[in-house]
Amino acid sequence: MTKYLRGSSDLGTSATDKGTKMISQKAQAQKTIRELLEKEYFRLKAKNGQYSMRSFARKLNIGPSSLSLILNGKRGVGQKLAINLLAMMDLDLKTREKLLSAWWSKSKNKTLYRPGAQSFLELKADQYQTISDPLHFALLALTKRDDFKNDPEWMAQQLGATGADCKRALKRLIRLQFLKEQKGKLQATYEQIYSPDQVPLQATRAAQLKCLDQARDSLQYDSIEIRDFVSEIFTLNPRDLPEIKKQLRLFLDQILEKYENPIKAEVYQLSIQLIPFKQKRGDHL
Repeated sequence: MTKYLRGSSDLGTSATDKGTKMISQKAQAQKTIRELLEKEYFRLKAKNGQYSMRSFARKLNIGPSSLSLILNGKRGVGQKLAINLLAMMDLDLKTREKLLSAWWSKSKNKTLYRPGAQSFLELKADQYQTISDPLHFALLALTKRDDFKNDPEWMAQQLGATGADCKRALKRLIRLQFLKEQKGKLQATYEQIYSPDQVPLQATRAAQLKCLDQARDSLQYDSIEIRDFVSEIFTLNPRDLPEIKKQLRLFLDQILEKYENPIKAEVYQLSIQLIPFKQKRGDHL
């Protein structure tokens, strides 16, 4: 863990000094990430003279314009984007953690990155099948609340689940080491957990159907002040679908990066569906 430098005065370091050092550390981390990106781009281009910045952006799952702004120092790199970019590069864990420590914050308003938690984990297919029920991910999110309680009945009340379901889900999360007890409090082992690309269709379908059921219930029973449904019907070229999917994932990352907050929080689920208006029923079903 990277610690902030203390001031030499016996009076210690003021809040302003700490804030300045945090900003300085984050600026240095972003500069290092830009340099790493440039180094990786030129390495790939040296192997293939036709390799373009657009191809590099595609490899990083980021828009070409966003990548250009980052490399030119005109756009900052947030915590979630830093995690994603560093995951794409061949770096050892110690280097990644050192860079990501720049986003550690003890602000009373928001905790961007919690010391003691590892940064990210991509689930294996069998792990995802075990915890694909959205309740597991809701429990992991709930542990980030500042008023979290190690009480399955309290968790059930917060999530609209049963105490028995919460107990079973907690046992799975602890057994798989996605939850750990630290200072008498359950804590998520990883800041972010990603589902793998190669997941059996049946597992993802069951999870998404539960998400849709929750959305349907919310539409029927929740006040419009606490939920939102937005849809748009338009034409697109199916060849653009891979890039559109990447942009949707980037949008989700940006929302989480900006608004995830453990203070006076409730667990929300943000889902996006992009589907053909005319249903295409085929062999893939």
